[in-house]
Amino acid sequence: MAADIVLNHNLFVNNNSLQNGGGICFSDMYDANIELWSNHVSGNLAAGEGGGLYLINCNILTVGSASSLQNNFYHNRAGGVQNAIASGTTVSTLNLNNNYWGFPEIDAVQLQINIPGSNLAGLTFELQPFDVSVLLVEGRSLYYFGDGFIEFRPDALNVTGSEYITVSTSIDSVLPPISDLNFLSKSYHFNFTGIDILYPVDLFLYYDQTEINNAGNPPIEDLLITYYDGGMMEWYTAPSTYDLSRQLIMANFSTFENSEFSIGFYRTMSDSMFEVHPE
Repeated sequence: MAADIVLNHNLFVNNNSLQNGGGICFSDMYDANIELWSNHVSGNLAAGEGGGLYLINCNILTVGSASSLQNNFYHNRAGGVQNAIASGTTVSTLNLNNNYWGFPEIDAVQLQINIPGSNLAGLTFELQPFDVSVLLVEGRSLYYFGDGFIEFRPDALNVTGSEYITVSTSIDSVLPPISDLNFLSKSYHFNFTGIDILYPVDLFLYYDQTEINNAGNPPIEDLLITYYDGGMMEWYTAPSTYDLSRQLIMANFSTFENSEFSIGFYRTMSDSMFEVHPE
């Protein structure tokens, strides 16, 4: 009898494979029941196929199947294009319902899944990723939360084992332009349970070309990490750098006292998509 394989409540973020399966790879599992519940799989890269998950010779796969078991799959790439799951062989028993795939449209979701012979016409999916909570650990400075990561100074955290970072990522939440400051269609809310962050912090956020397109194609070098100052009730920008190969934008904060963040850019009148020049 084939054994069951269950991956439950894991983060697979920012991994890189020179072959197939940027985040996860299953090979020759045949009739084993492979089940993925409540995992977060994002920002993974594969030179071959399956940016998030790759299978070959696996007959039974369940990813999600209920809202309470939702997985997050987004910003995974294979061969330079977005791809969540791929298989080198058919999967005879397949359930991919009730997951978040990074897009609100069924056509875009279907493009993230490349499994021979699969029928995705009736696929049901979620419209927002679930919140990610990460336990702070003494001596650890780097923490991934799905759509990015945060790096502290090695001596910045004094934890006892009960402090968490919880990050809520809101996709397709379009913040209204503020003067000439515009935003990509997502925002982040950080909640630090039981700890104050009073030391320098590096914040890294992923972006995707689809998000850039939807914002009117601002130049990548114009992107800035933005934050909301609750005391001043204003949005501000932080000096930012970017990594084109990883589709990351980074900013340093001397302290981490704010909780609301997004990615923004300044647009002037000359940036309009259409211009009229009367003769």
